[in-house]
Amino acid sequence: MDPARAIGVIAAAVGGIVVVVTTFIGSQFTLLSPGFAAYAAYALLPYAVLLLASFVVRSPWAIAGAGIAAIAVEIGIRGSVFVYPRGSTAAVALVFSPMFIAVVGIPVGAAVGWLLGRAWRRGGLAVRAGVIIVVVLLTLITMIGFARPELMPGPVLRRHAVLARIGAPRVVTGATAFESIVVSSTQAWFQTGSFEAGPAEQIAVIRGDGAALLDPLDFHERARVPFHPDVARRWNWNVALARLAGRLVAVRTGGGYADTEVQTLDGVLLWRFRPSPQLPAVALKPADLDADGRLEFYGDNGDFVARLDADGHELWRRPTRYPAGLVLSGPRTGATPAWVVALQNDRISIWDERGSPLAELSTRASDVTAVADWPERRTLLAGDTTLRGRNLDGTLAFEILLGDFRFSEAVAIRFVPGGPRYLAIVGAAPRDVRRWRLLVLAPDRTPVYDEVLEQWVRLLVARRPDGADTLLVSSQGLRALRPR
Repeated sequence: MDPARAIGVIAAAVGGIVVVVTTFIGSQFTLLSPGFAAYAAYALLPYAVLLLASFVVRSPWAIAGAGIAAIAVEIGIRGSVFVYPRGSTAAVALVFSPMFIAVVGIPVGAAVGWLLGRAWRRGGLAVRAGVIIVVVLLTLITMIGFARPELMPGPVLRRHAVLARIGAPRVVTGATAFESIVVSSTQAWFQTGSFEAGPAEQIAVIRGDGAALLDPLDFHERARVPFHPDVARRWNWNVALARLAGRLVAVRTGGGYADTEVQTLDGVLLWRFRPSPQLPAVALKPADLDADGRLEFYGDNGDFVARLDADGHELWRRPTRYPAGLVLSGPRTGATPAWVVALQNDRISIWDERGSPLAELSTRASDVTAVADWPERRTLLAGDTTLRGRNLDGTLAFEILLGDFRFSEAVAIRFVPGGPRYLAIVGAAPRDVRRWRLLVLAPDRTPVYDEVLEQWVRLLVARRPDGADTLLVSSQGLRALRPR
């Protein structure tokens, strides 16, 4: 057989085996399912191109280069999906990889192979040894570059530079002004809310078959709440504990194409928010935005936002541009209405808790992550390495530089009854740099607490009986951060 043709057949066979085996192992398809057959046929397209090229191109070096490049890219991309996924959308790469390999990988590999072949034929022993080393290095770099890009020299150098600037985990500012109190040292789901009657909130430590409700002032256990086994089994970060009509319920708030619904802790489904029979809703958030002591719900279907009563009946609905996100403010306080914020591609729509329009801002909404009452009024929070607060009319209220950290979340807290509100901010270092920052700002934007951490943290606020707040930091456990 012609050398180029033989190399093409072998490379196409190896690539085909990689595609079929990894697709079968890494997916939920069966070998005989139509879905498996359809995707496998599409994923094998580059190797059909490679095989056809081996019958046309006479250079075995060009075909070898194209085959090695195709297989290296294939292994790298599939490694990034099945072995080292870097996010929930990693599998999307499999949709585009066959075309990328056919259009980019194979031609580039063929060109490099042809050049190396010329060097091999014209060079001596040292040149040929160099060609072998180049082939091995290019193959490894290609696979690692797609499967583990964070291990490439450029990202490694940038990561080391960022780490050198940030430094080791430590309390930078406020070590003597604040105390950190361990509330729970075990891994659990932590939530805060009004789980008992009265004006104060409680801390829920959820694990195993139930939840322990803790006092926000001295953290003693106030009550234990058992869960039905089905409720406990399905509990995750997208489930919220809430008090509805005098009893505790589990609210499935959405995410991961899960149904948004309300269920008793005994496992009885009360109602489900699913306007479309084809797809589940985007979100369902419990809140008491009108501050009347009764829980209501705010649903997001992507193409509309709605308020629902305790039985799941719509009280109002406002259209949005798909796929809209949903952010809620705190409850109405005096003359300040609550905000129901719809984040759309090119605009932000804001209504009060009654559905009355408050603002329509023509701006990029993808970075808006929270609403906070700080420093003087309710503001939209958004940003990257600079946190920006915007007023209801869209004007800039403040900017806060976060250095090497990107804004992740923020909450406003009042440390003393009737006192001013502070702003607690969490920032995340660039991907693969294991550093986070917890920053607490006074009303005049002065940092009163600044801590560098090596673990992701989440902020919670629990309202105490005296009207002040307890700031809670959730990670592997839960701790409270208080002024001394």
